[in-house]
Amino acid sequence: MGKSDLKRFIEGREESSFWEQQFPSDEISTYAAHIYEGCIFALCSIRLWIMIFLTCLATVLCTPSFLNLDWDFDMDTVTVGTIVPLVFAIEAADEGRAGATKALGQMKARMMALYFQAKALDAHYGSNIAETVSRFSSDMGVAVIQAMVENDVESSQVCYDLISKLIEDTSPIMTEKYPPPVYTMISSLYQNVLLDLEFLRETRDSGTPIGLRSFAIFLCFFSPLTLAPFWLNFCDSAEDHGASHQYGCIAAYFLAIMYVLITFTLLRVQEALEDPFDGMGS
Repeated sequence: MGKSDLKRFIEGREESSFWEQQFPSDEISTYAAHIYEGCIFALCSIRLWIMIFLTCLATVLCTPSFLNLDWDFDMDTVTVGTIVPLVFAIEAADEGRAGATKALGQMKARMMALYFQAKALDAHYGSNIAETVSRFSSDMGVAVIQAMVENDVESSQVCYDLISKLIEDTSPIMTEKYPPPVYTMISSLYQNVLLDLEFLRETRDSGTPIGLRSFAIFLCFFSPLTLAPFWLNFCDSAEDHGASHQYGCIAAYFLAIMYVLITFTLLRVQEALEDPFDGMGS
């Protein structure tokens, strides 16, 4: 008995049809939601529609009725020259987001480890630092997110103040009650929390290299216009040749629009991944 059959047997449901087994209703609704969100993400952009209009206008100006320009070359040149820089920019932004997520998870794990260690040490050595560490963990978790979202000096200073106060409150007790190896272990956890905070700030402040991102944006706006004569080359096929295409053909405008749509969607993906703490690109 398969997993789905066992679940159906436990819930007392009748056996589903072949169509329901291959395309469950919950999966279909999930796919539909993804398609809808993808369309909204790709199409809801003013600059996208402005660029589509300018690209179609440039294509019209290159038709036989106006400038009569068209040329043909290898499409791989366009792909390598435009899509590859965008992909590199997306990879750079994604690496920053992954690093920030890892550092934030490490910081949370170290604060939890610090709290559990403090509870054990309180029970063994009679110290009283677990409550202080618990208060620090709660305040630090809120302060870090606020500092990364607001990205100002005051919010970041709150994090440093919390770490400084924790060290100030716990160091005298640890020096008095703990042996040197234990004191060193707790101090190293403090240092690691501070290192994670600095890594988060560096990730927040650096982002994707400016040159790479600027070049990718330039290509998105410049290449569709310069490729207008290339789109018209698709109107020279046997079935599309003739006087009826003095203003271009459907294939030319379709390719131009798809090219703009793909490049600008990739650019939006890069911009959504740029800031790991803005709630976008998740």
